[in-house]
Amino acid sequence: MTDPVQRRLLALLEGQTEVLGLISARAGDAGITFDDVLSRIAALAESSIESALCAIEILDPENQELVRVIGPTLPAAYMDAVVKGYEGDGGGALRNEWGTPVRAPTLAEGGKDASNRRLAQALSHGFQAYCSLPVRGRSGSPIGALALHFREPHACDPVTERIVADLARLVGFAAEQIYWAKAMRSADLRFAALAQNIPGVVYQRTVKPDGQIRYTYISDGAKDLFGVAPEEILTDPNALFDCHGAQYRETFRDRLLTASR
Repeated sequence: MTDPVQRRLLALLEGQTEVLGLISARAGDAGITFDDVLSRIAALAESSIESALCAIEILDPENQELVRVIGPTLPAAYMDAVVKGYEGDGGGALRNEWGTPVRAPTLAEGGKDASNRRLAQALSHGFQAYCSLPVRGRSGSPIGALALHFREPHACDPVTERIVADLARLVGFAAEQIYWAKAMRSADLRFAALAQNIPGVVYQRTVKPDGQIRYTYISDGAKDLFGVAPEEILTDPNALFDCHGAQYRETFRDRLLTASR
């Protein structure tokens, strides 16, 4: 039988696997929202760390605006205060606090320190302990924070520290993957709009060393030029070859391979 620490870590691993599945589903537009992913991570933190209430804050990497503040079990008044505190100074002070871990096992001793307004906010809403870790992007710069709140004084043990660190990395991975997928979809839409307005056909073709040909993109101009729908060509490149007359078709593949080389 596993000991309590092993059970906590096994449960964390199972939860992380579930979150990765949600991230994958979200990237594929399966009806999963970014808030769904972050809420599941917050719930995982709370189930892994006794008496913890979790908040997750995320910046948009492009404009550095606060775009996500998730705290499903935290009081609404406190979450409103977090957002207003961020908006009050353009996010500068709070964003600076994201850069380093914060550990306050007893807020009454330091929570009124004006240099850390988050601790002051937490104390004013009845919390007695607080800790947070930066959420970092691929470049290593902070893009948010994962914060734990406690109603009683609470010092995080090494296992809890490990769990929080793992979850902060998971949040960073989720943000990077979801924003990357969003950027790719936006780029695809821009490219498709451009391709529709270019005369002729825009395509992307791959040719393997054995001569196998595959189209990964071909614009709607294929209908006018070849009389074949792009979907048919993407599914079966022979649809493009077969649309030509027999004499032309005899050398078309060889000439296409030569051009590709």
